[in-house]
Amino acid sequence: MDAPAATRALVPGRGFGLVASRDIAAGETVVRERAVLCGVSEAHRALACARCLATTARGTSSRPPPCPGCGQVLLCASGACARDALGHGPIACAAERLTACASAAERVDRERVRFLAACADLRRDAATAPPPTNPADPLDARRRDAAERLAALDRLCPRADDPADGVPRRDVDAAARLRPTLERAVADATSAPDPRGVVGGPAGFAPAGFAPSSPLAAALASIVGSDAENARLLAKEARNAFGVMAAPEFASPTAEGEAASAASAYAASAVAERSVRGAGLYDLASAVNHACFPNVARFDNFDAAFDDPENGFEARGGVNGGVYAPPDELRLVAVDRVARGEEIVMSYRPVGEPTARRRRGLRRAFGFACACARCALEVGWAREDGTSTGDEDARARARAAATAATAATAATAVTAVSAAAAAAAARDHDDDDDDDAAQLAADEAMDASDASRLARVDAVESARRADRIPGEYAMWFARNECPDPRCGGTLAPPNPKAAHMMCNYCGRKRTDAEFFAALEAG
Repeated sequence: MDAPAATRALVPGRGFGLVASRDIAAGETVVRERAVLCGVSEAHRALACARCLATTARGTSSRPPPCPGCGQVLLCASGACARDALGHGPIACAAERLTACASAAERVDRERVRFLAACADLRRDAATAPPPTNPADPLDARRRDAAERLAALDRLCPRADDPADGVPRRDVDAAARLRPTLERAVADATSAPDPRGVVGGPAGFAPAGFAPSSPLAAALASIVGSDAENARLLAKEARNAFGVMAAPEFASPTAEGEAASAASAYAASAVAERSVRGAGLYDLASAVNHACFPNVARFDNFDAAFDDPENGFEARGGVNGGVYAPPDELRLVAVDRVARGEEIVMSYRPVGEPTARRRRGLRRAFGFACACARCALEVGWAREDGTSTGDEDARARARAAATAATAATAATAVTAVSAAAAAAAARDHDDDDDDDAAQLAADEAMDASDASRLARVDAVESARRADRIPGEYAMWFARNECPDPRCGGTLAPPNPKAAHMMCNYCGRKRTDAEFFAALEAG
């Protein structure tokens, strides 16, 4: 068996990341793993399985049926998920019932409760199942699985053992705000039988709050988790989750929760704007750091990409044996050769995104200013041209927000490009929501202003800017950026012997012959 392609390591100046443990060929699968947790987005909870995000019931072309416990989300295999024959946990089920009347303004909080409840179910499974006695016993296996998933969550940043890696105030506030709902969900789940067969607390426990002196209350409080623990979990989810996009032929639902709307949405045109179906957290892949020139591209199997022989992905373990890859399987595929000791890096943003927009998005969503060689070069060009660098201070962003109305025409002109870039960014990381609204509005105004300026650049100036791009940069983009300007995805060979590249976002395939013909044609 081949040695592991990459291992987790402390990267100087970048925290934990993955490093190549041997030479890796282009097209080789560097990481292959299943999700620690998946969560459906509020916009798609009436369209996709709550656990694996499948959009059809197992073995059919029909929409997954509702969960029999809460009726609020779908499960793809008759009351359970085909990925592990389980429903969502009893706490998650109770939380769905408790938040069923959430308003549109509370949508983000409902998604947060959904995630925290799933984490509470893991704590419950790890703590309340019988002590391990028989490796073949399903309850023993569930306890081990829950403990392993909790350990994987602990490894994600921000880590509790790194006090310098702080938790944003919005997550601290959200954890405190959502605690009563989470407590009620835990209490309700504990007082009812668990349809999955997990041993729970005594029936009849009244959801009247947690008295500190009660041993049972202390046990339940440990399942809920402290505000500090839950705030850190929310920060981990916001920083590390990968957005899972709706399939290209699917459109965003037009009216939440209505079967007719769901059916019409899924029958919509293939050119409809893609939306975020949900998100997944992964043990190794979520630890991969950013680079504006990535050496791996992320592919997932939520729409059975690995099962289609025409795509040419490496078989699982070298042999398929007729077994389909699970929907939540993720693969990081080498874009080019990676030398032993080199850090494994992916782009958190669309690779062709303009410099200022890319840098603003990284700072807003992930809290860092990229210092890579590409950014240094492009920031220098921006200063030379008198354009935005993405490093403008708060006052500059505020001025941009104040003039946003005057940029409405320009913003309209770039709507399609902005939507494609935003969707591609969401696919690579779940760029969730409630970043500070004022900052987001200001950044969007500056993006629109930048696009308006770029549209006014004449042919001579455009040629001058193109001529300064280093040849190796131009070749990298020609080879590895999806040729569809609406996409923003990254091309990678699906296996080391492939004679074609595949886009990790839209699924487009381009043969090597087509690539060389395009180069010759200029």
